[in-house]
Amino acid sequence: MLSKILNFHRWHPEVAIRYLPIVKQLKATSLSSGSMLEVGSGWLGIAPYLGKEVVGLDESFKDKRFPLLKQVNGSILKLPFKDNSFEAVICIDVLEHLSREKRQTAVNELLRVAKKQVFIGVPCGEDSLNQDILLDKKYKSIFKKQFHFLKDHLKYRLPEENEIMGLIKKAAEKHNKKITIEVKGNENLKLRKFFMTGWITKNHLIDFIYRKVFLLLIPFFQLFDKPPYYRKLFFVRIKS
Repeated sequence: MLSKILNFHRWHPEVAIRYLPIVKQLKATSLSSGSMLEVGSGWLGIAPYLGKEVVGLDESFKDKRFPLLKQVNGSILKLPFKDNSFEAVICIDVLEHLSREKRQTAVNELLRVAKKQVFIGVPCGEDSLNQDILLDKKYKSIFKKQFHFLKDHLKYRLPEENEIMGLIKKAAEKHNKKITIEVKGNENLKLRKFFMTGWITKNHLIDFIYRKVFLLLIPFFQLFDKPPYYRKLFFVRIKS
């Protein structure tokens, strides 16, 4: 892992903490060699950490194209793919940007296009929401505007674990798919607050240290990835 970190400038410590557990799971189940879709990928997503081609869907791609990401414009509410198109479907930090009324439609679509596995990551609970509120206040005090990444979090509020479980089970019933669900915590709250400090700054040196120097410490940071967590990862396996 260390050699990859040293040679890959597109990595970011906080984002790596999100994705590496999914990368580990994909490789453990041999799904990393199959077709893969990431919904809400942005211009990078999981592709740098997985090191293979991924179809990335988003509403728009404002940054330059990353070679391993095949960009497709579209909406999670109506994915432009046929049923069971991908071995694995990944969706990280997207559902919290949707109203509660739209979340079921989104999860329905994720399970519809997935053949074997779905990975859903979403910040959950009051503690996570309270941290977002404090970070938004800090951002406003420095930049005099709302932190755009947190705008929907505060507007729609973060879901609870049981809400996401219910959405997944209803989607499986809708598409007549038998599933198992494993839930894991992701990104310790204090660790996440520490990383976000590097994002909420005008100091270029601090920004560089957090984004690049701390790449060398990812294995160390992973040791502190323990409860309480900011995010929950839902590993959904679809039985053949």
